[in-house]
Amino acid sequence: MFEGISEIAARVADIQSALEAPAQHSALSSQHSAPSTSSSEFAQALQQTQAKPAGEPAHRFSVGTNGATQMPSSGGPSLASLAGLNGLGGGLGGGFGLMGGMGGLGSLDGLGGLAGGGDDSSAATNGLEQLVGNVARQEGVNPALAQAVAKAESGFDPKAVSPAGAQGLMQLMPSTFQAYAPTLPSNIPTGAPVDGQVSQGFGPTDFGNEPPNDWNGRHYAHFHTGVDLAVSQGTPIRATMGGTIEIRSDPEGFGNLVVVRSGPWDVLYGHTSGQPKGIQTGTVVKPGEVIGYAGSTGNSTGPHVHYEIRYRGQVVDPMPFLGSRSKPASSPFDPIANAKAGVGYLKDMLSRFGNNVPAALAAYNAGPGAVEKYGGIPPYPETQNYVKKTLQYARDLGA
Repeated sequence: MFEGISEIAARVADIQSALEAPAQHSALSSQHSAPSTSSSEFAQALQQTQAKPAGEPAHRFSVGTNGATQMPSSGGPSLASLAGLNGLGGGLGGGFGLMGGMGGLGSLDGLGGLAGGGDDSSAATNGLEQLVGNVARQEGVNPALAQAVAKAESGFDPKAVSPAGAQGLMQLMPSTFQAYAPTLPSNIPTGAPVDGQVSQGFGPTDFGNEPPNDWNGRHYAHFHTGVDLAVSQGTPIRATMGGTIEIRSDPEGFGNLVVVRSGPWDVLYGHTSGQPKGIQTGTVVKPGEVIGYAGSTGNSTGPHVHYEIRYRGQVVDPMPFLGSRSKPASSPFDPIANAKAGVGYLKDMLSRFGNNVPAALAAYNAGPGAVEKYGGIPPYPETQNYVKKTLQYARDLGA
């Protein structure tokens, strides 16, 4: 059923570790090793802090009248013809306030009432289900609800296409995917700033030029707070995370230092020889933008980039992050991109309808315009059945 199962499984493991970490609120302990994309290393790197991460910002989009599976906006049967639907008739035509009383669905009226909770095909399905749950946790959406949507929409098939043209794991219309995919957060440093060899690793060292440092409750006489990547003079340095630039002068240490700041993260690029035009303190950059050029300024023995990651002001071993850059979110058939965009769309529907889960699900299926037009779940048999089915899936998944 699934294409590229091994590739998807590997990418799910990478992104799962990155997405689970902010929700764990655990303490940091480091592991110094070669660059790797393994989920255990990524998780261990993010378990090094006791500080809680800041909440994720809400999506800013309101996506018109087209939903995910995009039911028609008019021409459905009358309300009277739907009155006999099991468990759903009581919620129709009475405004959003009555939806919570639909045939035993009242406990799912808002997010506050939800408690998150073999073969190759089965393994791929389980991995994709976990992916959706982890994306949901990152976005502050109940994971069981998001997983129920993915199950109802595609049966966890990342290559699914609906008759209406919705695509991917969470069945987004192309216009909806395009509206949300460019806004996917890039708030975790991923990948390497340059393609160079590690000339000095992270952690305690006998190298006398490194200053003392307290880390993980211990004091070290000499400690290297980042990794050094050896490259030739003038090699372009690319941001591994979007954020706001701060340029500092540290002649006795990092030399010409570029810092990219975003939420709880600070990413440092030391010993640069200069910056391209337009890169200055206060500039906002995206991942992959050139923010400087490799050099040997400050306390340096030769051209290289000192690459350092700090979370809530505490240094983190950058090694597990170096190889974890994922593909651009350009295709709705990329399961990670589709899951992120789909969860973002669901999050907006929940916000738009006051965390009324049945209304948000109806909007996900038929579009928010249809829900607003009818003052409740619109009178489309497919949408009626979709809401009922998805709520049952949510219960089955632990909501």
